[in-house]
Amino acid sequence: MNVIAAEVEGEVYGMTANAFMSVSLDPKLIVISIGDQAKMLDRIRQSGTFSVNVLSCEQQEDSMRFAGQKELKINLNSTAWVRRRS
Repeated sequence: MNVIAAEVEGEVYGMTANAFMSVSLDPKLIVISIGDQAKMLDRIRQSGTFSVNVLSCEQQEDSMRFAGQKELKINLNSTAWVRRRS
């Protein structure tokens, strides 16, 4: 499962990706699919950047939260967030 995230005005937003695939390694290109009515699309446009987070099978409950199937409560102080440039 992949979670797409973007930061807008200090708040981090995320959603599970409808589709994600690698297009090219050189240059590094990917494709993500987000519905045109999804709030996340506007947040990515506002941010100008986004991240792709690959979850392990042990993180199924997390993926369900980002998919809106469970209540999403994230304490950013207790979660290991790492910012990197690609």
